[in-house]
Amino acid sequence: MPPGFEADVEHGTGIYGRCMMDTLTAVRGLIFAVVSFAALAFSQAMAEEGAPEEGTVEAFSSWEADGEIYPTGVNEATFVGVLSGVLYVRAEDGSIDSGLLTCPATVVINTDDFSQTGKGKCIIITPEAERIYASFECAGEYGQGCNGDFALNGGTGEQENISGGGPIEFKSAFASFALTPGHVLEQSSVGLMLLPELAYKLP
Repeated sequence: MPPGFEADVEHGTGIYGRCMMDTLTAVRGLIFAVVSFAALAFSQAMAEEGAPEEGTVEAFSSWEADGEIYPTGVNEATFVGVLSGVLYVRAEDGSIDSGLLTCPATVVINTDDFSQTGKGKCIIITPEAERIYASFECAGEYGQGCNGDFALNGGTGEQENISGGGPIEFKSAFASFALTPGHVLEQSSVGLMLLPELAYKLP
């Protein structure tokens, strides 16, 4: 070792001392940069893991409904029944998923002008056997369709806190009917349910 090297290193003087100090400074800087980058990457990963999942999908269902129609007022009848079918969901990437749809519902019909208002609760069973709860309200013309709003109201498993909603459109083909006072009719119908822009969010 050249004479005076130890002193130069200890006091940071001389060529060797300055080189050693510069090297130590560079190493410290590199360690600090690596640790900072690792901490940033970890925090970003944690943020992504805890980030909410949200998006907009297109959904539709071919359904059947069975129930009864009751005369519930002057120029008024009420359908009480259950809609059921398969709900198909097209994601933003084009992939299609499906689930089982069941909706207990009521539809109030004006027998004079055949306008109608409907509302119901829905249970969607996913392929993972989880449930998504939903509700809807709509208005339209009996035998033609019913437009309104659809809302997601939580569920089970990974769907427990799901929320969102969007416009809903029913296309139906009820058979014609005639009501007499006190007469109750069994009624079946088929149709389509369209959800063109169903927004969802999972916290």
